[in-house]
Amino acid sequence: MLTADLARSRTRDGEVRPLFIDISDERYRETAATLIALFEDHLGEPKGELDDAIDELTVADTDYKIVQGLAKLLRDECEFEQQAAANPREIRKRLFERANDRYPIVRQPTLGEDTQKLEIYSTVADEFGISLEECYRGMYADLEDNKRLVRFGDQSIVEDADESESTATTKLTGNSKQTSTSTSRQSIGC
Repeated sequence: MLTADLARSRTRDGEVRPLFIDISDERYRETAATLIALFEDHLGEPKGELDDAIDELTVADTDYKIVQGLAKLLRDECEFEQQAAANPREIRKRLFERANDRYPIVRQPTLGEDTQKLEIYSTVADEFGISLEECYRGMYADLEDNKRLVRFGDQSIVEDADESESTATTKLTGNSKQTSTSTSRQSIGC
């Protein structure tokens, strides 16, 4: 369901009426197809990156409410999860404790890179038995923008990308028009 800020309506004679999009309009079908592809391309990626991509699409389109509304309906079909090799709070706690023990952490200009910082990450990664990358990525994995898109409609990160696109299109256009019309990928020109 759309939130009040994304719903379009018209008031006439004291009566508020919703303004629905015409699902047969090719530009809305293209927008829906573009958004579906965007969500599919971001399976396994952080929520913040998906939101940035949607915002970029919104800037390029003059129908802000339409794009954001369709994206909201698609987002309702998503599941985001924290993915970290260890508890992010524990990773942060240990990183900050080790950094505090080694204060001040400064660049060593003769080495050309921040070796103290790297040593701290390596120490903590070793303590948890995880890789350096898992330590770095896991540190803030519990933040909303860093949660990963693990499910979109009937599709998860391990499923075939084409299986649920038809379902997602049907739900998207059906919800936006409040019909139960079935729409296939071929009929929207993808």
